[in-house]
Amino acid sequence: MDIFDFYFHYMYNFKCIYHIISVFCRCLNSLRPYHGILLLTEPLDLLESLQIDCSPALKRLIQMYNPLKSLQTLAADSDLTLAQVFQLAGHLVYWAKATIIYPLCESNVYVVSPDAILTNQLLDSFSEHFPGVCLLQVYAP
Repeated sequence: MDIFDFYFHYMYNFKCIYHIISVFCRCLNSLRPYHGILLLTEPLDLLESLQIDCSPALKRLIQMYNPLKSLQTLAADSDLTLAQVFQLAGHLVYWAKATIIYPLCESNVYVVSPDAILTNQLLDSFSEHFPGVCLLQVYAP
């Protein structure tokens, strides 16, 4: 590999990384206080996976997490500024630990894809989280 190949690969990788970061920053700039977060792992599992020296603010945010809460409510409940919550939410999204949502509420209508595959593992997990409720009955029209 000569210097020109090295330079080409370096610039190509730099442009890709720059593009990813710019898209991520644009997404963070579009966050609003009424948005919420949906953790992609269980909160306790996420807390256990954090480094010992991680931000106490991140730990508080995860402890106060609820998909029914907006980012503004999470900020108030966690005793953090809204800007801090935006940054922490961005951090969780970047590391694929959360996604941005509109907070869940009773007045909204949610639809499960007709192509959704209901496995035994999913049915068992649902039964653990919601004892006495059958996912198949909830899912049926």
